Amino acid sequence: MRKIKFRAWDKEQNKYFYFDLLNIDSIFTMHQLNNWNEILTIEQFTGIKDKEGVEIYEGDIIEFGAKLCVVEFCECHYELISTDEKFINTLYNSEWDELEVIGNIHENPELLEEGK
Repeated sequence: MRKIKFRAWDKEQNKYFYFDLLNIDSIFTMHQLNNWNEILTIEQFTGIKDKEGVEIYEGDIIEFGAKLCVVEFCECHYELISTDEKFINTLYNSEWDELEVIGNIHENPELLEEGK
């Protein structure tokens, strides 16, 4: 059974916090916020690693063949959406040895502009 893991992008501190279900309370306690959902963007680990062994999360920018894609959760599965906002493939049906995490939508938004 895979460990259910998350990361939270803190919009005020501009950095990620990583946690799992066992310490999920700590992320919200640390921020001591009633409005945490306005400050944190929560992204879940997909359970898949790229060809270099890097864990793939929602919001990651993936190089898939000649295309750049963003990992998005849609209707109970993860999808690869290209920079021109077209559906490419479900993450689970993709050739994993072709996937490479090259950034994420928060720290590397310029990659999305370059890919258009």
